[in-house]
Amino acid sequence: MIMVTAAEIRKVTRPLMARHSELMLKRRTAYVNPVDHLAKVIIFDRYQTGRGEFRVFWAIVPMFLPMSSLGFKYGGLLMEPQRRSVHTPGVEDRLIAQLEAIVFPVFDRVHTIEQFKAFAETGLTVFSDPPNPLLGLGPRDPLKMLVDAALGDFDAVDEALVRFRRVGRVLSPKEQDYIDTLGPPIDARDRAGVARVLHEWEAYTVRNQKVEDLWKPSPFPVEIDG
Repeated sequence: MIMVTAAEIRKVTRPLMARHSELMLKRRTAYVNPVDHLAKVIIFDRYQTGRGEFRVFWAIVPMFLPMSSLGFKYGGLLMEPQRRSVHTPGVEDRLIAQLEAIVFPVFDRVHTIEQFKAFAETGLTVFSDPPNPLLGLGPRDPLKMLVDAALGDFDAVDEALVRFRRVGRVLSPKEQDYIDTLGPPIDARDRAGVARVLHEWEAYTVRNQKVEDLWKPSPFPVEIDG
């Protein structure tokens, strides 16, 4: 089976890129330039069921979550149609219209980590349409601990650490790494130490996604406030 190629994606998104110069396409993912603590992305996902078919996901990704490959949850999947083909006449114009009506207004509302937290708490994810609050950013999600740490909300992080450190709780290797690395500076109320960890994790994700040319490092609220 022949799946959609990166060259076909480049061709079908050429009008989009010409209209929105802030977008930078890297293989099958378009990033809003610049990338800072958050990456706003549009993912052109290959369909395995037909030649030239693809789906369009969009998401806002916290780059200070250490990731070896791009993980995305908080965003959506463009529907009507869910499956689209590079060979369909007018696919380029329909793509632009949907992104401008549905996705770019959300991107324009989310610029800070605090705004991302409010957005993620609504439960709008690539798995739920309409939003499902049960899937939103909640206390059981390790990402919430990282977001609260970035914001300098130590009381909220303390509550998360109590849950994760509870005797008998089985943690994933990633969760254990978050606790072992971020826990000590949180316990010590070391704002600079917390920021240092988050900067290292962000740089790690940026390198793995190969978006160093788009990255604009900036301070975290935890090292500015308080």
